[in-house]
Amino acid sequence: MWNLLKQHVSRYTPDVVENICGTPKDAFLKVCEYIAETSAHDKTASFLYALGWTQHSVGAQNIRTMAMIQLLLGNMGMAGGGVNALRGHSNIQGLTDLGLAVAEACQVT
Repeated sequence: MWNLLKQHVSRYTPDVVENICGTPKDAFLKVCEYIAETSAHDKTASFLYALGWTQHSVGAQNIRTMAMIQLLLGNMGMAGGGVNALRGHSNIQGLTDLGLAVAEACQVT
């Protein structure tokens, strides 16, 4: 499975990502670096998403990709890790809304 995934994503070099998405290569690489740093035992990341991701034409693939990245980094099941959905009304998802509140309180950029 790992080799199939690696083969599939190998075509998406930073230059290709810049061409497809319009995100400058340097900015993309910096985001990759930030995310990769969360694979350490003392540092995790939580991916938060809202309706825009799920209502996109490839919404299911977007969410699946976030989950795969978190699994590869070892962030699933870790405190502060995982993938969390944020929905339209305050606290409609219950405790998962807390991740966003903590990020705002810490002024994470």
